[in-house]
Amino acid sequence: KMRLQHLNADSSWLISLPSQTRESFTIVVDPWLEGWQIDFWSFFSSQKHGKTHPHVRSLKDLQFDAIYISHEFTDHLHRETLEGADRSIPIFATPWATKKLQQWDLGFRIIEVPLWSNDDHQSTTSMRRLAQRFLPDQQDGWYQSIPNDIGFAYLPTTNWMDAAGGRLHGVSVISCMNSQEAIMYTPHGVP
Repeated sequence: KMRLQHLNADSSWLISLPSQTRESFTIVVDPWLEGWQIDFWSFFSSQKHGKTHPHVRSLKDLQFDAIYISHEFTDHLHRETLEGADRSIPIFATPWATKKLQQWDLGFRIIEVPLWSNDDHQSTTSMRRLAQRFLPDQQDGWYQSIPNDIGFAYLPTTNWMDAAGGRLHGVSVISCMNSQEAIMYTPHGVP
């Protein structure tokens, strides 16, 4: 059975999904648990957790199998929070977040979640297939522990008024492919 736990007053979640290969697979979504969140310049966008502190203070306080990053903005992709995570945990991320993670070079295995298009013949791509596609040189077989029945997709908006070029109001889909359950995650709403 799918379980969701809200980790802070922003958009950080702990999601446990059923899988055929194990009892559950747990994903931390958009972790921002500690420190300031600043986008571009502090006078433009800065905030920290105020009276409503996160339920957990660090990724070290959680047990999980993967991280998913939906946006490159610092309330979703927070460097200070990620620096507290075990480097063996894979990070699945949208193309814009992947680019930023690669620039930071924090030592994680980063797997890009492709943009969904009308040309796709399936709604989501399995996590294992994504891992094999984006990290083919990893010969240690680490991705065998990644379920083949949990999938990701990112659907960018086609609304021409989206100031962030289709990525601010997009939809992340996390699906349990065998149970036909899915989460449609839209932290900024749908235009």
